[in-house]
Amino acid sequence: MALPRENAQTATIIVASNASTLEYPTNKLSFFHNVLPRHNDLSLGTWKVALQAMTMSNIFLKETEFASETPAICFSTRNGDAIANIFIPRNLITVLEVYDFLRDEFAKIFARPDYDTGDSCCMDIRFEGTTLELGVHNNVRVLIAKKFYDVMGFTTAEDTAVSPYGGSDRILTRDNKEYISYKPTPAMGRGAISLKIKNARKRKLHLKDCTPKRIHVKLNELNPCLSSAMYDKILTTLTLSSLVKNENSYCFEVENQEYHDIRKSDVLTVELTDENHQRLALACGQPTFLKLKFTSRNMEDFPVRISSRDSGGLFPNNQNTSFQVSLPYEKNLEHDQWQVALTSIHYPSKVGFKHVFKDEKEFFLKLTISRRDLLVTLKTFEGSSSEDLINHIVKELNRQMNIEIDIYHLIPEFKLKKNGQLTIKYEAAHGLSMRMEVSPMMAYVLGNSNMGDGMWIWNPGNQPSDVIFPSPVSLERMQPNTLMLYTDLVAPIIVGDKYSPILKLLTQDSSKLDVQCEHLDFIDLARTNIRHMKFDVRDHRGALVKFVDDGFPLLLNLMFRKKQ
Repeated sequence: MALPRENAQTATIIVASNASTLEYPTNKLSFFHNVLPRHNDLSLGTWKVALQAMTMSNIFLKETEFASETPAICFSTRNGDAIANIFIPRNLITVLEVYDFLRDEFAKIFARPDYDTGDSCCMDIRFEGTTLELGVHNNVRVLIAKKFYDVMGFTTAEDTAVSPYGGSDRILTRDNKEYISYKPTPAMGRGAISLKIKNARKRKLHLKDCTPKRIHVKLNELNPCLSSAMYDKILTTLTLSSLVKNENSYCFEVENQEYHDIRKSDVLTVELTDENHQRLALACGQPTFLKLKFTSRNMEDFPVRISSRDSGGLFPNNQNTSFQVSLPYEKNLEHDQWQVALTSIHYPSKVGFKHVFKDEKEFFLKLTISRRDLLVTLKTFEGSSSEDLINHIVKELNRQMNIEIDIYHLIPEFKLKKNGQLTIKYEAAHGLSMRMEVSPMMAYVLGNSNMGDGMWIWNPGNQPSDVIFPSPVSLERMQPNTLMLYTDLVAPIIVGDKYSPILKLLTQDSSKLDVQCEHLDFIDLARTNIRHMKFDVRDHRGALVKFVDDGFPLLLNLMFRKKQ
């Protein structure tokens, strides 16, 4: 049976998680196999495949974070001899299930014939409110995994264990990055004690929310490519913000399809993983469908997926906005025959703006009272809200006014109205005048954006006076609206008054963490060997940008093609 074809060179296949259940009864929404009909054309010739569209359930489970090989609680004797380890399975999805599982495990381990009521056993486990209580014999050493603390909502720095003699002596210590341990001491004797681990922040016990930030769509039949091993089988990467959410499902259509080489096979295997390459934990829901586009054309184009963490071992100074990568193997291309374009970029989080404030010439507020100057800059500002900014200004003025004690009572009053507008109130005293100068960029952030390039100057003289800024204070105004992707793959082009090797200008939208390039700007390669690459993400000033959260890598999808 031939593949359904649009023409002699292209074909479409829809794979579904509820197909081939006889051959693969364990098919799941996020990992499934489809057996193709016999005599399909995929077993003949050479094909490339791209993801065209996808629908999937939007209901994600909550589960424990433990890998099956990582024990949650370990017990040993005072001398270090192992007694037992407790492993928590990932399929427990409620706090009560975790409690019941641990209670059953304790019963199995410590009711065994080889553990009587002697010195080397743990007796009981109880949960009351936000407290985990272990009935422990003093000859038992308890190791509790840090991840168990995180999953159950405990803190690791402020928790205390109640000592057998009362008080709140801290008897929990951090052995290493992975475990917190209770170590018995000879002074405690050999009786049973109650080891209570309290939640100092009063948080409720909770499990991990498995809703991903990114979704990697993997097809295991793809041939090896130039991407790193972690991204080798990935058809495309999506973020939830790019998916259309219906009542029970997510839908996605790919704007720029990336074609990958696929090996001959009668089975297609699909896996959906999150940003940490863990399989998605999808609850019961509608089946997962992928619409795949196949082509047998002799396409020499090839994609490369780049992560800012790909070559951390070779380049330890890599960061998300400036990094070098080394591809798995060398690729030499014909001189002056190839081009490259960015097809999509995935940011780890929103782009920050604090690095912009470091320029004292652009961001300052200057008060002159009785011929004395008080200068406020944002060089040391570390806040994240409008209130933080106003508090910083007032704090800096107060700090400098404390030195000029005779004019301390003349500081103007800065307040935010409910709608976010800034008001400044000045009460003149002793006939002393005040003058305030605000740089254009500082005034722009504070809410006065109608002043052009001139300095905003307020000079109430020696009379009481109020001023209200016309717009709300907003730090977001300094978030770059254009980002520039630099790379040594391309030759420099003229940017303003200098040359810069820019691959793509990216319009910045703080509500989107991924950009699918609607128009592919192919630029000639500057060299023939593309194994080693360097990338920078810079703002309109040419400065490296900073992300609010660097917890995840920056991902780039590149397309290489022969000149047309």
